[in-house]
Amino acid sequence: MKSATFGLTALLAVMCSGACFADDMVAAAQVAGSKLALLLKPGLANATLSITGPNDFHASTQSKSGSIAIDLAQFGPLEDGSYDYQLTASSGEKAVVRTHLDNGRDKEIEPMKGVALSGTFNVIGGKIVRPDPTVREDRRRQ
Repeated sequence: MKSATFGLTALLAVMCSGACFADDMVAAAQVAGSKLALLLKPGLANATLSITGPNDFHASTQSKSGSIAIDLAQFGPLEDGSYDYQLTASSGEKAVVRTHLDNGRDKEIEPMKGVALSGTFNVIGGKIVRPDPTVREDRRRQ
């Protein structure tokens, strides 16, 4: 009986371990006051960071490589509430072109594969706050 339990536990551990490889992370987020910065994984370029929030708030910025950051306070006082962000960037890998387009150019430009990351953060008192992991999700929304 113990060997069957051990075998099942080992199987579940192996199946779950493949779901969260660190190599799959596109960027690491850093927060300081009203500034959101994303440190891009090496090899990513041409990033765009867009943020939306309460009362039609919208901000975006672009970066060629390295990291991308935006200080939301530059747009005036921040309203408390939930904000969404989306990061898009291109990787160093070439995308597979399934249908070639005759656009009249002599040389066809090979597109790069795109990557994306999105998430949500809250603003309280004009500052970005990290969610408390001890509070259940349904309580945060109240």
